[in-house]
Amino acid sequence: MIDNGYIFAKDNKRIFLNTSLGCSGKCSYCYLPQLGYSNNSTNFNTTTAEWIIDCIEKSDLKINEETLITIGCYSECWDSHNVNETIKLIKHFLKKGNQIQLSTKKQIKENELSDILPLIQYYGQLIVFISATTVSNHHILEKNTTPIEQRFENFNLLNKLNIPSVLYIKPVLKGITVKDVDLFKEYIVKNHIGNVVVGSIFTNEQSNETVHFSNKNELFYNKVDDEDILIRELSKKSNVYRRSTEVVNSFKVYQYIKNLKVVIKEMFQSDKSGHDISHLERTTNLALYLQRKEGGDKIVIGISAFLHDIHRIMQNQLGRFVAPKDSLTKIKEILSTTDLTKTQIDKICYCIEYHEEYNWNGNNVDDLNTLILQDADNLDAIGAIGIIRNFKYGIAHNIIDFDPNIPLYQNEYNESKEDASTIHHMNNKLLRLGKYMNTKTAKKLAKSKTKLMQDFMHIFIQEFTGKYE
Repeated sequence: MIDNGYIFAKDNKRIFLNTSLGCSGKCSYCYLPQLGYSNNSTNFNTTTAEWIIDCIEKSDLKINEETLITIGCYSECWDSHNVNETIKLIKHFLKKGNQIQLSTKKQIKENELSDILPLIQYYGQLIVFISATTVSNHHILEKNTTPIEQRFENFNLLNKLNIPSVLYIKPVLKGITVKDVDLFKEYIVKNHIGNVVVGSIFTNEQSNETVHFSNKNELFYNKVDDEDILIRELSKKSNVYRRSTEVVNSFKVYQYIKNLKVVIKEMFQSDKSGHDISHLERTTNLALYLQRKEGGDKIVIGISAFLHDIHRIMQNQLGRFVAPKDSLTKIKEILSTTDLTKTQIDKICYCIEYHEEYNWNGNNVDDLNTLILQDADNLDAIGAIGIIRNFKYGIAHNIIDFDPNIPLYQNEYNESKEDASTIHHMNNKLLRLGKYMNTKTAKKLAKSKTKLMQDFMHIFIQEFTGKYE
């Protein structure tokens, strides 16, 4: 354990770091004075990133890339006097593979992140929380912080740089923060904010839960009813959490996928069925997009999407049909190297086992995670990518492009019936996939993708046959 103000850690699961002690923000609700630090000064006890790193390396914490690094509980980590040391810490731990979260009320400049960007190994390795307890009263309650408009510009910059950002409405001040609920909604929509944390105030009034960055039982979470109102209302516009770690953990899916890619990449290198690593990555991106819009378990959806075609590789290796359920032993073996729980692995396996149980087979699935995987897999089979995949598959398996002498089916798709050509497959199956989408978001995406294929097929047949009327 380390507890010297600049560093706090009970174990190697999470470390809290501060390059200075104290803040110049003058926030009226600040908890630092209760801990003996100033929130109304420019004369701070400041240390270096090198000293902090040295202390950690000499400790018995035995940190690894699973250790979460949290920066800025006892300071404003992006203040002018310590921002350079904060950047040094970020760069060091990004290189080590750690996930990092920091919170700030300052405006971040693009040039300050120029040396950081190349070190980010996966989306969500660095997550920035932009703090805003109030919109209409920030000039009164947060006197020496960055004005709210400039502070919210961080979201546009971070979105541009592909760094996830979170609106950090913490602490919720009773009778004050909730009055700005509509303003918060406007900012969420305007700045495309996908994640929000609504958090309790820290005071010395004892409750059932102490703060997580101290071992002295000096500060406690004190929830107010206004938090429930904010969560209910803001959930209409964004994903809302009560704890910052809930958001951070949701981004671990990208770390899992980065590590899993190393494990399975070689398996998919010789694939000629259109189910290669690129398909897995696109399906995963689609699945996570649908999850943001529709809900579900991000980690279960993301990992099941990335591993959903293992059975196809096994099929190629064994030379016989392999159903998704027959790949579950291999998938469990792959996932056993992660820190996923048994429950998470079971849910992932369920998605993979049943993701091909489509409505046209009469086997309806009602699990949202599985339905999203179905939609994502089908969405990657249509549209511009779908056209390319369809023809690549035809070429790899010596299937002709088109035979105008064979009529195109108008009836329901029959998976057991072999299609006469690549264009026949597009007509018989791909153009019909849109009607089997499960989620509202997928249905909308499928509509435009299907229209693109219809237009392509019409022009293709005209050019192939020479019949333009």
